[in-house]
Amino acid sequence: MTGTIDTDLHCAPRTMGELAEYLPAYWQQYAAEGAIRLTDRQRSVYPAPDDGDVTTTAVPATAEEIPDRRGSSRTPVRAALLTCTVLFDLSRNPEFEAVGARALNTWMREAFLAADPALFGSAVIPTLDTERAVAEVERIAEDGRFVQILLPVRNDFRYGEPRYRRVLEAAAAADLVVCLHAGGRTGLSSSPTGYQSSFVEDTLLGQHRAAQNQLVSIATSDLLVRDERFRLTLAECGFSWLPPLLWRLDKDWKSLWREIPWLDRKPSDHVLDRVRCTLEPGHLPVDDEEFRAAADMCEASRTLMYSSDHPHRYRSAAQRLLSLLDDADRGRILHGNAREHYRRLPAE
Repeated sequence: MTGTIDTDLHCAPRTMGELAEYLPAYWQQYAAEGAIRLTDRQRSVYPAPDDGDVTTTAVPATAEEIPDRRGSSRTPVRAALLTCTVLFDLSRNPEFEAVGARALNTWMREAFLAADPALFGSAVIPTLDTERAVAEVERIAEDGRFVQILLPVRNDFRYGEPRYRRVLEAAAAADLVVCLHAGGRTGLSSSPTGYQSSFVEDTLLGQHRAAQNQLVSIATSDLLVRDERFRLTLAECGFSWLPPLLWRLDKDWKSLWREIPWLDRKPSDHVLDRVRCTLEPGHLPVDDEEFRAAADMCEASRTLMYSSDHPHRYRSAAQRLLSLLDDADRGRILHGNAREHYRRLPAE
């Protein structure tokens, strides 16, 4: 598979009614009488840029609504990984969250995967009940069109904690990548100084900070050491923060290794081997020399995977980064890294 692989293409049901069709009768009534709705935020609708409109920023609800998939590199998009975040902050009821995840994954299979062989699924997994989460991982693992499980980067706990170990191990056992995607529960602030007051703050700081917290939690657990199959993707959380974070993590590991004696080498080695970030949004310097230095520090050709993040539109540096790379490094970002990372993707 040498064409572009898009590792983050958003989709969502238009309304709760579309999702309710896949719920048991009791939970359909529960959703209707509880006036549960899918808001724009839950559907991952971002504010349109000044030169955008509703038609260019609409989140696809069917395979037919996905635009012509031509990669920014002018190579065809051979495969696209769908992400749907509507359950990230929909309900605090663990029973409803579990049946909702099952319904959403079934909806994705029928609305997208069955309609286009180039589309692959990210299965939403409930977070409030680990037993049900493991059951859903094992259920969707039987369908080869799902290549990863999807979890909110902002959650009530860190995923490196023991309570969620069985879920991540179940994903690894099935060769499903664990994807932590921007978004999550608003009941918690990602900042120790309180909530963000604007979309800009949340996009530039909130999600990035939450991603760093989750990455450190997983990197300092024994997950990356115990299971060679475990793979992690950080989606829509940026990547320019990675070098200073890994530098600090390695530095502190040298003096505090007794707290994490299971790590047999530097934490950064494990992270660079098994963790990948999506390309969009990319926040890099404007100056050419500083831009290239920052890209080198990020080990861009090793750590990044192409993502359109459709329909979100940024004035990011991601496309500029691709234009500055040589053919070999550009190819790794456009398809090579994803091919290695997502082992359930079919061969050529």
